[in-house]
Amino acid sequence: ETNSTSSFIGSVDGSEQKRVSQAKRLDRTRKAISAVSSLYGMGRIVVGTNIALRRAINSGWVCPDNVDWCHFGAMRGLDMFKFHAAALSVGRMEPPTRAIDGLAAALTYDDETPERPYDSRGDGLDAEGAPLQPPMGEQRIRHRSGDVRI
Repeated sequence: ETNSTSSFIGSVDGSEQKRVSQAKRLDRTRKAISAVSSLYGMGRIVVGTNIALRRAINSGWVCPDNVDWCHFGAMRGLDMFKFHAAALSVGRMEPPTRAIDGLAAALTYDDETPERPYDSRGDGLDAEGAPLQPPMGEQRIRHRSGDVRI
């Protein structure tokens, strides 16, 4: 089951089935936050997500008083949550393509053939102007022994 932002937040022109599925996912997430909040009522809990998803979760819902929120990509060096009784992560962290391209460049710069940037134009779009999608296919991993496995 995916936990992408679009599995929680839909477009107005999406199918009724998709909108119902998204509403159910938001409802289950709110219930989970409430359940953890009550289980750890003696302390505070932190919920991490992206900003768009936080706004969706908190629209038309009263968040429990002992919940603190943080955003993916904005927690480095923060110690304010280290004494919280529990932590929840909602959704999935989706670093920008440019960040992934930067990591790939840093890790392959001295390879015989360095990996080319996935977002070669730097605009997040493919040749037809559609948003880039994750590449699909088998990944071959070379182990220390030299074996290559899928």
